[in-house]
Amino acid sequence: MSRLILASLLWAPLAYGEIGPNLTGYLNVYDYLDHSGLIAPLLDHHEAADALVQDRGGFRLQLRLDDEISEGIAFDVSLNFEYDAVVAQRQPTDRPQDGFRVYPKEGFIDLVGLGGFDVRAGRQYLFWGRFEWGGVLDLLAPWDFNTMGAEKENFRLAVDALNVRYTLDQLNLTALVLPYFQPTRMALKLPEKIGPLDVIQNDALLPSGAVQHMETALRLQLEGARSLLGLIWYRGYDRIFSMNTQTLIEPGQFTGTMIFTPEYHPLEVFGLEGEWVSGPVVFKMEAGLNLTDDPQGDDLTVSNHNIAWMLGADWEINGDLSLNLQYGQTHLLDYDRQAEYEARAALGEPDPYVERTVQSRIITRIRYMLTDQLKLQIMALVNAPDTNLLGLSFFSWSPLPDIQIYLGSILFRGIEDTTFGRLEGQSRLFSELKVLF
Repeated sequence: MSRLILASLLWAPLAYGEIGPNLTGYLNVYDYLDHSGLIAPLLDHHEAADALVQDRGGFRLQLRLDDEISEGIAFDVSLNFEYDAVVAQRQPTDRPQDGFRVYPKEGFIDLVGLGGFDVRAGRQYLFWGRFEWGGVLDLLAPWDFNTMGAEKENFRLAVDALNVRYTLDQLNLTALVLPYFQPTRMALKLPEKIGPLDVIQNDALLPSGAVQHMETALRLQLEGARSLLGLIWYRGYDRIFSMNTQTLIEPGQFTGTMIFTPEYHPLEVFGLEGEWVSGPVVFKMEAGLNLTDDPQGDDLTVSNHNIAWMLGADWEINGDLSLNLQYGQTHLLDYDRQAEYEARAALGEPDPYVERTVQSRIITRIRYMLTDQLKLQIMALVNAPDTNLLGLSFFSWSPLPDIQIYLGSILFRGIEDTTFGRLEGQSRLFSELKVLF
């Protein structure tokens, strides 16, 4: 589908553009190699020996074409040309050209002002909910934890979608159709053995591209001068995988095999969002009823029905300093933690990790302009009570208007079977040079 989008969008300006499209872009040189020896006391991660699998180092050239073809019709295409030198060194059989790839980052057509309707079709970023990090209604744009970095486009993915918006005074109605499912990207490396058992890791099972597996969503928003209230409905799939485990024991032996298969299960969400501005503070809230494929709570491979909520505020303290604080919880329904533990142990998992009935999440972000050219940002996301965390901090320096230099760190911590515990091997110091044109 991405090839069709690119072909149609590149052809459109040639066919209809009168002046020609605008060409912009950037060149980005990045270093996400394993320099963990410099911060080893902070890391202690269990995948340090496999650092080469997570390393990245190379350059990315992005070209962007955009133009208004005619009144009410416009297009926008971003194409990345990337060379990652580390990819070409991971296996003895790898060749230098294996590190080069070309891929569309975005590519869509806009139809505006069709009797109150606006339509966007193609590959696009879709951010719903009120929070930049950790929102319970941020359901549409997959994360890419393998490419965490300073800018959002490094770690969020655009999706192919038909996006229709209708506006009537203060009322906005948005309808979405995503023709196929795209999961969150998360590296997963299991040990070769667990106790006496050999480990087999299968490829993830993804929903097919059939019509019945399309994702659909609706959002109704009422906007006031200093407030917003919205209702959201989503039907699709959980973008974080569940692990299906199968244990095969040799008769009369103490040996066997454990087979792990990542799976993505159906999800339906009914959500509520709100926002209220009071002076320099913006108060926000999200809440969602998440209906999974396990209504009875007895399927070990599927998350339970749950209710999740998040409260927070953005505070512009002054022109140079801003602070974000968030707190939320997820309450699992129809859940017996002890029964789940015993069932997993019976499958052969040694001391299995099972979720808490109530899980909390705390998020804070600080942005501070040290000078007109130098900015500091610190973000921390902590899941409790089984503490696992994501930390992202960096300096951004702009010595010239079209040059950006980033120096920072990414930190994942947690016990092995938690979301961020699985990613400890990807903790990194990083640097980037970005030149705009």
